[in-house]
Amino acid sequence: MRALERKLFRDAWRLRGQIVSIALVVAAGVMSAFTMRSTLGSLEQSRDSYYRDYRMPDAFASLNRAPERMAERIAALPGVSAVEARVTLRAVLAVPGLERPATGFLVSVPDGRRPVLGDLYLRAGRYIEPGRDDEVLVSERFADVNTLRVGDTLSAVLNGRFRTLNIVGIALSPEFVYAVRPGEIFPDRRRYGIFWMNFNENFYPKGHPYDHSVIGIHEDLEAATLEDVKDFFRTYYTPNNATLSIAGDFDPVQTKAWIEQYFGEIPAG
Repeated sequence: MRALERKLFRDAWRLRGQIVSIALVVAAGVMSAFTMRSTLGSLEQSRDSYYRDYRMPDAFASLNRAPERMAERIAALPGVSAVEARVTLRAVLAVPGLERPATGFLVSVPDGRRPVLGDLYLRAGRYIEPGRDDEVLVSERFADVNTLRVGDTLSAVLNGRFRTLNIVGIALSPEFVYAVRPGEIFPDRRRYGIFWMNFNENFYPKGHPYDHSVIGIHEDLEAATLEDVKDFFRTYYTPNNATLSIAGDFDPVQTKAWIEQYFGEIPAG
């Protein structure tokens, strides 16, 4: 053994405490990395299993108004395996213990069956009974923060009507893991909650503009005659109450002449 090697061993022996400490720190770091990687894998597996078992949708589309037949047309597209149409609206809630009203984001569920997509996991209580228009499920975080329990009632204003909602279950949804009010970044669990209820007249009662089909009932359209269609257009497509707006740098005399030329012969109706 050369002198340089003997010196190296002597120095290593003299610094053995520091060397052991460094080795332990490195070992702890490696163990922490493996532990965190294992935890991450477990969380990803749990997330994927949760999304798969409760059928988390792959895509969402929001519309102001569309016929229910649109869902059938979308389901027929290549690559689409399932489509679930629903209605959402916001309600003003009177929550016990809150000085100001809270906001409830109401999501419709099919009346009489579980959703095909975005199913709910019940944490307490039961599912909504078919035909009930006063039963709701509430998101767990909103219920916990406001100490709401199964059997409690909430006063709400839906589409301008005062309603009493009975909480029959507390649920979780893969879609609303992080529920935030539109336009905000952080969730307000005390004043903003998710509710699920049967899709019935609660959302659009009789007399509401959305209570009827966009283009009428299919059977009525099929039964309409040519004369019926002509009468409809003669009655409702008339310029009696029409307003023509003109803006910009124009000649009023010439403009009035053009209006008379192109629109004057149309009967008032």
